[in-house]
Amino acid sequence: MSQTYDNFEIIFVDDFSTDGSVKTLEKVLLNYPSCNGDKWKLIRNERNMGVGYSRKIGMQNATGEYMIHVDSDDYIDKAFLEKLVGKAEIEQSDITICNNAAVCNNGIIIRSVPHITDKSELIKRLLIGTFHNGLCNKLIRTSIISENKIYPEGDFRMLEDKSILYKCVYFSNRIAYVDDALYYYRDSNGSLTKTKQKSLMSIIESLINQIDEFFNANEADDVINEGVTLFKLRSSGAFLIYGGPVDKAVIKSTSVSKILKQSYLPIKYRCALVFYKFKMNFLISVMQCILGLNNG
Repeated sequence: MSQTYDNFEIIFVDDFSTDGSVKTLEKVLLNYPSCNGDKWKLIRNERNMGVGYSRKIGMQNATGEYMIHVDSDDYIDKAFLEKLVGKAEIEQSDITICNNAAVCNNGIIIRSVPHITDKSELIKRLLIGTFHNGLCNKLIRTSIISENKIYPEGDFRMLEDKSILYKCVYFSNRIAYVDDALYYYRDSNGSLTKTKQKSLMSIIESLINQIDEFFNANEADDVINEGVTLFKLRSSGAFLIYGGPVDKAVIKSTSVSKILKQSYLPIKYRCALVFYKFKMNFLISVMQCILGLNNG
C-alpha cells in the first residue's frame, strides 16, 4: 500500500476466509493513516466463491479510470502504479503491461514480456499460452471492462484471467509496455492433483465454449482464428490424457508434422495427439499409467 502514486482506491475482497485474514488486514491498515475510509473498501463474500467470482465483484465495484489486480500472496514495487499510470497517460493506452518477477525458493527470476502491440497477434498468443495470461501486471482502462461487461463467468476457480484477457485486448485501441519488473508473485511450482486436473479439464471445456460464443458474435481475422484452432488443439491434447471431449475435426485437419512443430504444446500433448491420429490409443493409456492417472 506504500505507493509513490497516491490517487488510487483499494478494493479488498474477502472470499469467506476463516483464518483471521480480515482482522489482520484491519491491523495492517492502522499502519497506513493515508488509507482512510474513502481510500479503501472491503467486500465480504457470504460463502467461498472462488477467485473468479471475487475478481468479478471487485471489478464491478471499481470506480477509477483504470483497474489492476493484486493477489493476496504477492507484492508490488512502490512505483507500480506511478509507472503504469504514467505510461498509460503518455501513450493513451487502454492496456499497459509491465514485466513481472517470480519469487522462488532459490531467488527472484525476472520474467520479461514481449512487446506485442498487434491486437490479433496478442490475442493468439494469449489463447495458446505463449503470453502471460495474468491480470496482475496489466493496467486496464475501466471503461473497456464495464462497457463491454467483461467479467469472469461461471465457476472459474482456475483460468479466470485467461477467460477475460483476450476480450479486453479485443476491445482495446492501444497497448503499451513498461520495461520494469513491478509485480512479484510467489511461484509455488506445485503440480495439480488428479482431482484438480479433472476440474481444470471441465473449466477448459467451458472456456472453449465461451471463446466460440465470443467470436461467433465478434469478428475475428485469420490470426485470431488460428489462435482459437491452436488452443483447441492444445486442449484436445490435454483431454486425451486427462479426460474430456476432444475436437476430432481440429485434430484431423492438423498434420502430424504441424503438431510436432508446435513448440507451445507440451511434449506429452504432442505425443497424445499423434497417437490419436494413428489410432494408437493404447499408447495414450501407457502415458496415463506413466503419469499415474490410472491408479484409482
